[in-house]
Amino acid sequence: RLSRIINAATTAVGASTQNAAASPVEVAEGEPEVVFTVASAGSGALTYQWQRDGKNLPQAKSERLTLRHVRPFFDGRYRVRVSNAYGSVWSDEVTLTINTYDSDDDGLTDYEEV
Repeated sequence: RLSRIINAATTAVGASTQNAAASPVEVAEGEPEVVFTVASAGSGALTYQWQRDGKNLPQAKSERLTLRHVRPFFDGRYRVRVSNAYGSVWSDEVTLTINTYDSDDDGLTDYEEV
């Protein structure tokens, strides 16, 4: 089974912030999964909140965001806020693009025809 691991950022909370450069990601529609991860360090308990296009993803509250059975509506800019008692920091945004293909020009993507 194919999966992709994308390092969204490396973040330190309650110390200095060090964001890794976030490269755009392109995958084909129907990809089994895309995984964003963040590595973080800080004092006390850390909390996480992932966003797509500036809106919170309600169930996305860990170091890892997994998108399964990728569809075109997953396109967008993703980032995560890491927080503790001393404040919060944001990762760099990662742009996810879902490529669709219609090799026989019938109006249905190749994924929809499977």
